[in-house]
Amino acid sequence: MKITKLFLLTAALTLFLCGMAMAQGDSQNHNVTVTLGEVAKIGINGGNVTLTFNTGGTTPGDLPIPVTDATTDLRWTSNVASGLTRKITAALEADYVTGIVLKITVGAPATGTTTGASAGQITLSTTDQDAFTGITNEHCKDAALSYEVSLTAMVEPNGGEMHQVTYTLTDDA
Repeated sequence: MKITKLFLLTAALTLFLCGMAMAQGDSQNHNVTVTLGEVAKIGINGGNVTLTFNTGGTTPGDLPIPVTDATTDLRWTSNVASGLTRKITAALEADYVTGIVLKITVGAPATGTTTGASAGQITLSTTDQDAFTGITNEHCKDAALSYEVSLTAMVEPNGGEMHQVTYTLTDDA
């Protein structure tokens, strides 16, 4: 009888301990590290821009009316360490003849998130100028590029004076 009780007690204890072991389950874990390097990418959506003065509508004694174009847009992706910012600068590779003035405006992005701000309309030259500043961790699309060409004096007729505009996403100084 003592053996039966001992057997039953052992069996009950074994079942109880097995039940506890099953309730606790068996698990394993490990760490997962996600790394993202620095990203600084900029692009232009749309083709080349041609600005042609409508000389037929010029009033005698006046300069031709300025011409505008907003058919292209700027896009960028940026991430920076806390406390740092980036900016977009714009410059011409060479100046237009004296009398031709090209201005640009980088508008607020329509898609994505932005922490930066447009510098408004700037007059382009061969010197880098801030066009959009205060960029931190963001991805932006459809920031309208608006071009405006005007004359400060009459110039000789030309067959189309073309110069390259370079936009650069750079660390803010």
